[in-house]
Amino acid sequence: MTNIRKVIASRLLESKTTIPHYYLQENINMDNVLKLRKRLNEKNEKIKISVNDIIVKAVSLSCVDVPECNS
Repeated sequence: MTNIRKVIASRLLESKTTIPHYYLQENINMDNVLKLRKRLNEKNEKIKISVNDIIVKAVSLSCVDVPECNS
């Protein structure tokens, strides 16, 4: 198992140092998302929805609509 971790670490370091990376950053207003999350969580006490859950869903739907953005 240790060898697998070493290989993974080596590959991650290699990709980080040899492949160009870019980072995107944006400020957004999440008030409506927080309100939606609160409403959804009030409807069902067994399952709690996180902000991350909503973001992952939005990103996946965006990739379906605009597959060129999936880079």
